[in-house]
Amino acid sequence: MMRRLPLLLAVMALTVLLAPAARAGQEVATWEFNVFGAKASLDSEDPLAKERDLGPDVDGDGTPSMGTFTRSTTLDDNGFMGFRFGYVWSKWFETEVSYDRNHTGGDYEHIVTDNSSGQVEKVEGRIGAVFTSYQFGVLYHPLGEWQTPWQPFANISGGWIDVDFHPSATLQSELDSSVAGSIFKIDFPKGDHGLFLGYGVGLKYYILQNLCVRAEFRGKTYTIMGTRRRDGEFDIGISFFVPGDI
Repeated sequence: MMRRLPLLLAVMALTVLLAPAARAGQEVATWEFNVFGAKASLDSEDPLAKERDLGPDVDGDGTPSMGTFTRSTTLDDNGFMGFRFGYVWSKWFETEVSYDRNHTGGDYEHIVTDNSSGQVEKVEGRIGAVFTSYQFGVLYHPLGEWQTPWQPFANISGGWIDVDFHPSATLQSELDSSVAGSIFKIDFPKGDHGLFLGYGVGLKYYILQNLCVRAEFRGKTYTIMGTRRRDGEFDIGISFFVPGDI
C-alpha cells in the first residue's frame, strides 16, 4: 500500500492537470460515491504503554524480591484505502457514511526488572495493528451555489472505531515463554473499541458534471486502552455522482 499510494496521488494530479474543468456547482438530490487512498499520521502516544509492580520472586532464584514490568510500543504511519457514500440535500449540505481500514504495524518491547539484581528479561519484536472506522458525517459547501469546478468544504463526523493488535509469530512465541507471560500471566492486549469524533476540510474539483477529484485532511479523536488519541490523515480520491431523489 505504501508503494501504491504515491502512484495514486500522481495519477490524480495528472488527471486534474489534463482534464477540462466543468463549471458545476453542487447538484441537489444526487448520490456521491467516493473511493480514496489515504496516508495516516497516527498519534505518537503509546496505546499499549503499561507499568506493573512484580513480586514476590521476580528472577526465580528462590529469594524474595520485588520488581517491575514495563511495556512500550510505537506504531508506523501507513497508507490505506476506504470509500464513502453520500447524498446532497441542498447546494450547501451533504451527508455521508464512510468506511476505512488501516493495516499498520509497529515495534513492541517489554522489560522485566528485579529491584535487587537488575534486568531479568527483555522481549521485543514486531506487532500488527488494524484500525477500522465506521462514520456518519455532514459536509458544508460554502460555494455550493457557484458554478465553479472548485468546491471547498468542511466536514464533521461521528462514528465507531475498532483497533486490533496482534504480535508476529516470532514475538508470540517469545511472549508465551517469557517471565512476564508464563509466570506473571501478563497477556498481550488484543485491542479495544469506542466512539470517535472526526473533523476536517477538503476540496472537490469537478472534471465533469458527475465526476470530481476530491482531496481532504481529516482528524479523529478517540480513546482506546484508556489513552486519548488524536490521529490525522490526508486522502485523495475520485467521486462519481448519480441523480436520485429520496
